[in-house]
Amino acid sequence: MRLRIVSICSAVALTTALLAEPALAGKTLDTVLARGTVKCGVNMGAVGFAAADSTGAVKGFDADFCRAVAAAVFGDARKVTYLAITAASRFPMLQSGEVDLLFSQTSLTFTRDTALGLMAGPIYFYDGQGVMVSAKSGIKSIKEMDGASFCLAPGGSSELNLNDWFKAHQMTFKPIVVDNPEAARRLVQRVFKQVEQLERHPKSGSVPAELHGSRCRRIVEPPCRVFYRSDSKRVWILHVMRSERLFRPGQLRRRERKTGPGRNE
Repeated sequence: MRLRIVSICSAVALTTALLAEPALAGKTLDTVLARGTVKCGVNMGAVGFAAADSTGAVKGFDADFCRAVAAAVFGDARKVTYLAITAASRFPMLQSGEVDLLFSQTSLTFTRDTALGLMAGPIYFYDGQGVMVSAKSGIKSIKEMDGASFCLAPGGSSELNLNDWFKAHQMTFKPIVVDNPEAARRLVQRVFKQVEQLERHPKSGSVPAELHGSRCRRIVEPPCRVFYRSDSKRVWILHVMRSERLFRPGQLRRRERKTGPGRNE
């Protein structure tokens, strides 16, 4: 399966560590010293940032920062306990004291810096935002994705960034918020597997009744529908959507007209 990353914008996300607000920082440190270990919230499973190896040791960029804090507090980098967080749970866990600090690719925003009662540490990572698409889709720019569906994790800034970008370019998108990254990964794999089979069996999809007279076909991988068209050489993926969402035939026909030779046949 070949994938392509499509850039969204040149805006830079500033990743910072978060900890209790200054008034509570001393209390947090006292608790950490009494406990004898730092409870560090990380996005467990994010390879390169915080993921367990075959021995169970957590390794990665964020994990190393957690160890650095433990080394500074105790003189022993091993005195750290890693706790898995999600985009939705990270701030409540920090506010409740379930974790002492976060190293979890948390972007620094004005709201997070002022309204959560937390304190941002130094910025330690700079990145941008992009989307991953199938290489077979032929998409080379996000400007080709008007009306597309995007799989997003709840509680993050990704959807806000998309909202800003699409509004500025007078385009729309459909967010699909998934709170279970593993389930989302399996769904994406199933959809890609169905799409890859179209290369060998392009006529396997059905012709939707609402697209009478169109050359589009449809395959279904619950809860998603994939609309495509093909000729003797290629398959164009026109649209992927969840079944419960409102289908707009006009939008699909506009995309169909943009694909390949014979588009007006």
